[in-house]
This record gives sequence, C-alpha cells and structure tokens, in this order.
Amino acid sequence: MQVVEHAAHAPLTLGTGYEASLARKAEVAFSVEPEKPGGSVSYSGLFSFTVETAGDYTVALGAAAWIDVLEDGKVLEPLKFGHGPECTTIRKMVTFAMKPGVHVLQVAGNGADKMKLMVARAS
Repeated sequence: MQVVEHAAHAPLTLGTGYEASLARKAEVAFSVEPEKPGGSVSYSGLFSFTVETAGDYTVALGAAAWIDVLEDGKVLEPLKFGHGPECTTIRKMVTFAMKPGVHVLQVAGNGADKMKLMVARAS
C-alpha cells in the first residue's frame, strides 16, 4: 500500500491502494461543493487519476466518507453503491461510468485524518 498526502489533486494510479492523509475541511478548496461536506472538524481530500479506457470504475474507501468524482468539472452520478467483502477493510464502494481523461476524486466528511482508498476498473 502506498502513502499519499492530500494536496491539490494528489495523483493516484488506478488499481493501487493508498493510505491517504486528509486535511481539515476548512483547508480544502473543493472544485464543486460536496452534497455532504461534513462538519467543521471533519477531514477531506482532493485527488486526481487518469482513465485511459472508457468504462466503469470503482472508488473504494476504508471509511464512510462522502465521494464525488468529477469529469470535465461536473459531478458524475454513481451507477451503484456497495460495501467491501467481510474479510477486508473496505467500508464503501461506489462505481461510476467514466470516459477517458483526467478525473478528480473529492473525499469529504471523514472522521479521521487518514483513510485507505483505491480507484480501479470495475470487474
């Protein structure tokens, strides 16, 4: 598992798991305000990733934070929601249809300043 710190659009590699460091909500400049941004003591982060091939991709988190994926500056509608397998630390999985290009992952409203995350092509 790689470590990535919140930064303005810290880059992620598809299929790689990360231990992400998040910042206080007040320190994060969201591209689009999340529907559920969390309270003033919550943690958030902005990340980016590149999709080479159009298809369905899943964002997996080790926490129940809010997820937005932006494509061309607009929030994508999720295709499905789920939880990880019982034997894993995956708490939340959200799948989106994406076209090729750079995408922004906004994570908001987390209760801790660290979380596990991964973006991968849906199987």
